Amino acid sequence: MDIAKLQRFSLYKLIILTSSLFFLIIMINSISSDIGNTYKNDYSSRVEINIKSNFGNEQKLIKPSGLEIFKMQYSSESISYMNELDSFLQTGNVGYPVKAVLSGENLENFLSLNILRGTFFSKNQYEYGKKVAVISDTMAQKLFTSHNVIGNEINISGLKYKIIGLFRNKNSLFSLLGSDGVERVYIPSESLSNNGLKIVNTVFIKDKRLQAESFKVNTIEKALSERLMVDSYLYKINDFYYNSSYTSQPLSMFIFLVGILCICLLIKYFIEYLKFGFLYLKKGMKNNYLLQILVKWKLRIPVFLILAALIPLFIGTVFWLIRFKGAIPQEYIPANNVFDFGFYANKVKEAIYSANNNVGYAPTELEILFHNNLTAIYVLMSFVIINFIAVVSTIKLNKMVCESSAKQNIMIVVSLFIGLVVAFVFCLVCGIKYSFPVKAVAILVLFLAINLVNKRKVEAKTYVDTDLK
Repeated sequence: MDIAKLQRFSLYKLIILTSSLFFLIIMINSISSDIGNTYKNDYSSRVEINIKSNFGNEQKLIKPSGLEIFKMQYSSESISYMNELDSFLQTGNVGYPVKAVLSGENLENFLSLNILRGTFFSKNQYEYGKKVAVISDTMAQKLFTSHNVIGNEINISGLKYKIIGLFRNKNSLFSLLGSDGVERVYIPSESLSNNGLKIVNTVFIKDKRLQAESFKVNTIEKALSERLMVDSYLYKINDFYYNSSYTSQPLSMFIFLVGILCICLLIKYFIEYLKFGFLYLKKGMKNNYLLQILVKWKLRIPVFLILAALIPLFIGTVFWLIRFKGAIPQEYIPANNVFDFGFYANKVKEAIYSANNNVGYAPTELEILFHNNLTAIYVLMSFVIINFIAVVSTIKLNKMVCESSAKQNIMIVVSLFIGLVVAFVFCLVCGIKYSFPVKAVAILVLFLAINLVNKRKVEAKTYVDTDLK
């Protein structure tokens, strides 16, 4: 293979690998932001109490009356609940099996519904148990072949309900992965006799006082056991207050490590820059007095000093950009000794036992979304690491064949553009809101720019004019 073909090969390979790296970074950032974009007003940050099985002793499960205790402790506007009942929805001769979601007051805040027409339930409709319903656009199309269904009546398990709202069914990749294929129809829980509730399956709590507590799960377990007289082990308690930190942490950690590499390279070049300045001055002093040097170098000296001051400032800026706050669930931190390996072994066993005992457990929408997103992020991060190593090795090949600086700079721009466009199209197809990670991309571009500098060429060009006459 001649040198020209090798140069083209290394350039095309670097463009492909760098484009895929930018694509993966943008996709991970978009997925990690997906939960925050799905739930309005930061209502994804909350605690959920979800029943593991309906076959427990009813006396030891949460009842609607027991929620009043939570409302006394936390803001009533930050608490809601729901139950799902297998039902049959019918109008005329058309009917479908559905899940009727018995909705507690303020439930709309904890849902990710996109209301297309009408509204969700009002306070009066909750209070007086009005027989009103909110259905999906796909269900409206099936029943009435139209979206103009506000005011129409439907029959849910023998009871007539008036449609007051229509929501858009989700069609994103993650909603598909978390769907059981059964339509949901929302009705006020008070619309059924005796509220249709002997027990409460799912409780949602969002409150500033709870957010300030370090061990939220333990606090809720204690309240269930001591104040509500409920067997807390019959419920799964999920703390989602830091879900955004957990989903963004893998990418933040990777960018932090890349940033540290950039800082190390910048420090190395800064030391070499100072050494070069010292040698340049030493060589000039052989043939000139200090005053002559100051006169001849009246422009070079200020430029050198300015650059010498800017490099440490640039290093500090990079460090500021890559900072992030790590988050570890409190239940996975030993109380006394972080090196308590027996504690970690027990946690692994508990996770295995919990997975094996979750047969029949119906996770909540947010729980499914969180775990699907986190799984996708870690899978993509494994590709990012492989891709990053391939990029570094290809950069070495590129520098060996001595590609020009102009081509290298164009390559970075082209790669970024390709990665940006492909990620945008992929997000559009998968129904994920596009989110561009400015800091992460800036650090990656800096890393590429530093590593693509051909040190031999720079040194050869720099030392040509070191002789003073």
